[in-house]
Amino acid sequence: MSRLKMVAVWLSRINHCRGFGVQSPSAYAFIRYVVNEHYPYYAYEDLRKQHADVSGVRLKLCRLYLRLANYAQAAQWLWCGEPGDAERSYVNSGCSHTRQSVADTDSALPTPDAAQPTIAVIPLSAPDATRRTLALRFVETADEARRLSETSHSKTMLVVEGIGHDAPAADIWRQLTADNRVSVTFDLYYCGIAFFDSRYKQDYIVNF
Repeated sequence: MSRLKMVAVWLSRINHCRGFGVQSPSAYAFIRYVVNEHYPYYAYEDLRKQHADVSGVRLKLCRLYLRLANYAQAAQWLWCGEPGDAERSYVNSGCSHTRQSVADTDSALPTPDAAQPTIAVIPLSAPDATRRTLALRFVETADEARRLSETSHSKTMLVVEGIGHDAPAADIWRQLTADNRVSVTFDLYYCGIAFFDSRYKQDYIVNF
């Protein structure tokens, strides 16, 4: 995505900056101190040197994944499709004990541990057609969302990359937010984050 497009997206969401207007204390804290935390994490500089080719939206997401891993202290991080080395490194820097697993074209996402926080990532905008097909199947049927909701606690979440990529991706995100097993969702344009806890259902738009 070009720098100009990123600026345009940011300006279109200027009324949704850093938790502005959010009444829920838990949602506000998540937006303010996880999604849009501007503190320069200790690992940012080292990771930037290690993965010098990563920039733009990909860098934004990598840093978000570090913060999510740090926030959730997730026991499991489930990737739909093989992630890049940078994505793995950022997650590991956020929580060194998180086990990262990958779903290939012949399998479903690994079964999450019901007793531990789990984060699953589905990339709708992936250029690889096989990964996209696999992601669409997971989200359209909501099988993974249902299974995660039945075994999750408050820090289990599903991250859907590319919800603003095109109309079909946006429609899939709308279906997920409408699922009655999903509680709170955060629309970051470049990705969506869904929780499966006991909070009242609420959808937030965030200027990320």
